Amino acid sequence: MLSADAFLFWFLAVLAILGGLGVLFLKSPLYAAFALILTMIGLAGLFATLGAFFLSGVQIIVYAGAVLVLFVMVLMLFDLKSEKMPFVKGTAAGFLKLVSVGLVAGILLGAVFVGVIKNANKSFMLTAAD
Repeated sequence: MLSADAFLFWFLAVLAILGGLGVLFLKSPLYAAFALILTMIGLAGLFATLGAFFLSGVQIIVYAGAVLVLFVMVLMLFDLKSEKMPFVKGTAAGFLKLVSVGLVAGILLGAVFVGVIKNANKSFMLTAAD
């Protein structure tokens, strides 16, 4: 059986993950901002359960209290429903977007792997020579 601390930790972890998924998948920017506030509150609770009370307070005051409230106010000032979406919907446009994101991600990942492999060989040679 889980202790109260472990249960609270796992509850807050799931809350933070669900809030993050809400940010990704909610269509309304206002609801996504509310989900981001939920994520920040969950992270502050996680910090508190781990004993980092200062980080927990900073998380609530700075991020959830100031930055995200300002973000929500700016979103409420704009009438987002009257504007047209700049992206074209369709299978060809969606495919091109997916391919372009995949290419950029592949190039970046390849560059990271090449850098890791080159640095791994150098550090191995340094340790083998000592």
